[in-house]
Amino acid sequence: MGLVCCCFIHVNLSHVLCAVENKTAIVQSGGLPHLIKLLRSDHVEVLCNVCGCLTTLATEEENKIEIVKSGALRPLIRLTRARDVRVKRNSAGALLNLSHIAANRVSIVGEGGVPYLVQLLECNDEEIQFYCAAALSNIAVDGGHRSVIMLASNGKVLILLVRLIRSGTEKVQCQACLALRNLASDEAYQAKIYQAGGLDAIYEVLITMSSRSAEIIIAATAALKNISIHQGSEVMIVNKKLIPVLCSLLKQDQYGEARCHAAGTIRNLIAIQPAVQALVMAGGINLLLKLLAGRQNDTLLSECSAALAIAASHTEVGHLILESSQYTTMLQLLASSSPEVAHNIVGVLGHLAANASNHDKLLSHDPSLLAVVSVVTKLETSKETDCNFLCLWILAQLSIGSNQTKAHLQHYLNKDDVLIQWVCNQQSTASGDSRQLAAMVMGMTTTSLTPLTESLTTSHKLPNDPSLLRSYESERSKGNSLVRKGYFSDAILHYTRCVELCPSMPSSYSNRALCHLRLGKFQTADKDCTTSLLLDPTNIKVLFRRSLARKGLGNFRDAIKDLDALLKLDPDNSAAMKERGLLIQLQQTDIGHSTVDL
Repeated sequence: MGLVCCCFIHVNLSHVLCAVENKTAIVQSGGLPHLIKLLRSDHVEVLCNVCGCLTTLATEEENKIEIVKSGALRPLIRLTRARDVRVKRNSAGALLNLSHIAANRVSIVGEGGVPYLVQLLECNDEEIQFYCAAALSNIAVDGGHRSVIMLASNGKVLILLVRLIRSGTEKVQCQACLALRNLASDEAYQAKIYQAGGLDAIYEVLITMSSRSAEIIIAATAALKNISIHQGSEVMIVNKKLIPVLCSLLKQDQYGEARCHAAGTIRNLIAIQPAVQALVMAGGINLLLKLLAGRQNDTLLSECSAALAIAASHTEVGHLILESSQYTTMLQLLASSSPEVAHNIVGVLGHLAANASNHDKLLSHDPSLLAVVSVVTKLETSKETDCNFLCLWILAQLSIGSNQTKAHLQHYLNKDDVLIQWVCNQQSTASGDSRQLAAMVMGMTTTSLTPLTESLTTSHKLPNDPSLLRSYESERSKGNSLVRKGYFSDAILHYTRCVELCPSMPSSYSNRALCHLRLGKFQTADKDCTTSLLLDPTNIKVLFRRSLARKGLGNFRDAIKDLDALLKLDPDNSAAMKERGLLIQLQQTDIGHSTVDL
């Protein structure tokens, strides 16, 4: 087919492809093989026009898979190395449009396309920079592909993306930030992004936010939030004076989703004291409280309340919360339609109650803390195990407070029959820590002002010393926070500290077992689960975890026995029934598995 004829076809197709139905019709009528054949042409104009056609066809979801199935990937990847910049641009655009489908991303990686896309980030053409940064961002959504991107350039991709954040057009900057955000989803690369200057580049974007579009601010804060998950990054971010910048961003409605990322970043940072101090100095605590009072969207409310729940463990922050005019308004979120928000608010109260110096204010507020707890236990939210634990934790903290606090608690329990019945039910039906906390509270009805931990009748007790009890909860809280971030090795250290503080508490072993499971250490997970079950034989969660550990070891028979024991306690447990069916199949076929779905 002649050059003029090919170009004529493309010009006419350009008009035809303006209609969505035509894009689908061309593929369905068998037009793809002819276009892909033209990708082997020696004529630059033909290659440029055909790549343009494929780019346009790939804007339709129905066509993306068909284009790849027709064998377009390999020639498109090859053409990213063409001498003509237009051919490079159009082939990169086609790869970008195809990369929106997960299966296609696997194919692009499999065909060796990643190194070509990384190399094109150095091209001076802004459209090519945009297409390649966006394609790499899409590919980095899939966890297994991030290492491919990093290895394709020995990590140079990070330097190239940082360079684009600083020198590209705003749409290129946006895609470069999003690519860093997705790469930062992998813990292994968060520190590397900082080392490549990523934090500096993001800082430069955020301090000039007044002259930037909402899109680039959203992308920059999304990247910063993921980078802030890395434990070593907190100090660097605080030293960059980014907390005041984030607080400034939170005040501005026009940034929408960026405000959620900013609040999430603050939540990740305030585990360290310097971040708390910076947040207090920037007026961040009152700002978070005002945002909660303003009834924002659930995502922003969730991030703000989670940040406060962590910050409230610091004495200075606790005092600011209690003295704020927004404190009572914050309590109204306990009835939020979002269980996560309600849970976070209970978490705030739990940390406030852990500090005995807050007890007088908590009990004298209208409504008082005890009235709040009483209401929470009646809400749908209280069905969440963690929320039940927090309510019991609050009551237990009061039970080891001053004599005046104890007397106040005892008086309230004696007149609130519904609350005392709820605590009684928790003592008989809950497991592990919750059961022990309930026992401490129930002791208030019979032991007056004597040390309440003496009333525990089970063999596994919480520490008698209030300071040890708070240390235990602090270590437990840190471990839980690290698990939520995916830092299982670090979480094990804190759960081990819990074991050292109170070796007879079953939850310390079961929490550590979860971390071992996530790390594929099935033998150690089995051992910790067994220890936990010796202390609390009816804990169905631990029975399920030990079953998973034994499955990982290939011990299907004992894994099934654990599920049988679980189903005797909870016959309607659908997850256990499904897992049992899978284990029976594995046992029959004698197939060993080295990984476990948790």
